[in-house]
Amino acid sequence: MRTRAERDGDDYVVNGQKVWMSLGDHADWLFVLVRTNPDPAAPKHRGITFLMVDVATPGVTVRPIEDLRGAAPFAEVFFEDARVPVANRIGDENRGFYVAMDTLTFERSGIGAVIKYEQVLRDLVAFVQAEPPALRPDWRTAVRDELAQRYVEVRVLYDLARVTISQELSAEDGRETAVGYEASANQLFSAELHQRLARTGAKVLGLQAQRWAREGAPMGALFTHLGLDAVAATFLAGTSEIQRNVVATRGLGLPRS
Repeated sequence: MRTRAERDGDDYVVNGQKVWMSLGDHADWLFVLVRTNPDPAAPKHRGITFLMVDVATPGVTVRPIEDLRGAAPFAEVFFEDARVPVANRIGDENRGFYVAMDTLTFERSGIGAVIKYEQVLRDLVAFVQAEPPALRPDWRTAVRDELAQRYVEVRVLYDLARVTISQELSAEDGRETAVGYEASANQLFSAELHQRLARTGAKVLGLQAQRWAREGAPMGALFTHLGLDAVAATFLAGTSEIQRNVVATRGLGLPRS
């Protein structure tokens, strides 16, 4: 993390660059992690501060980043002597890492992906039932088994999401239960299911899965776009390697090395 902020009276002066900021070019406000302790000997995670930044602030420039699909769900953001009020800080100075981890936990434990996958799978099954694709005989059983497996996995993900959301609600009620490694397990399973579901759809559609234009394509080229979108699934909200490390250390109590 190279974006830095220096305290100047009631403001932080922010300089640096951020990349892959989700929906950054649509946002009015940004969550920004900045390094406020330049001491190289200090623990790196304890020198980070969490700021809310108004996009209209002078010195803030947002540029969209186009992805494989031609869409721009991400942006790069540049900060040049941007003055951010200290009042916009979330939590304590140099303790922003912990705020960010709580924020990521909520993102990783969301139920939104489950609903998306349920709808996609339901549409795929309806397509197969209405217009059976011309599959080789030896593929028919394999595709049927894959569809069944994807259905089971979506239900498992739904239960994982319910567990993490229940823990979040329990914590809000003042109980000791809080979301920890469970959210990482949910994110890991969800990301890999996203990719498996895309591959299953491509297998069902065959060469039709390569059609890009939605008009006139089977299922509106849904799985062409889903397949490209799935490329990023295993590093959004933290890479799969990070999620496995969280599950291993916090869930299973394994050493970090």
